[in-house]
Amino acid sequence: HRFYAHHWPLAEVDLPGWTWVPFDSGSSIEGGHFAGLGSELPYIAKGGGVIGMTVQIACWLGFRTVYLLGVDATQEGHAKGTGIDDTTHPQAPQGGLIRAMNAAQAVMAEAGRGLVNLNPGGALEIPRRDLKEMLLR
Repeated sequence: HRFYAHHWPLAEVDLPGWTWVPFDSGSSIEGGHFAGLGSELPYIAKGGGVIGMTVQIACWLGFRTVYLLGVDATQEGHAKGTGIDDTTHPQAPQGGLIRAMNAAQAVMAEAGRGLVNLNPGGALEIPRRDLKEMLLR
């Protein structure tokens, strides 16, 4: 299934197989707004980009544990080797994503759910598990 979260409704646009979810840019996960733990999904709060949106949708879909892979919260290697002068994206940890995932992990833990970091490195500070161990279970 495909989800589309945006500020404005797409009711007039024909997107077969897509579910539109309202996005509220005025609310944030790190500010205490986390959608997805109830039976309704009234909106998606911002939370470090598409990752925060996806975590909220996964919770709403009923996943008890959400595993993050490829989310190291850095821009390590961003635009490397492309020949692009990437001066607009400093090679530093993404603080907003880190704060949002820390807040999401706390809210999810309180609700009896888990947010787990499967990245072997990076700056993301939530509980980490070994990817190889998870794949060999």
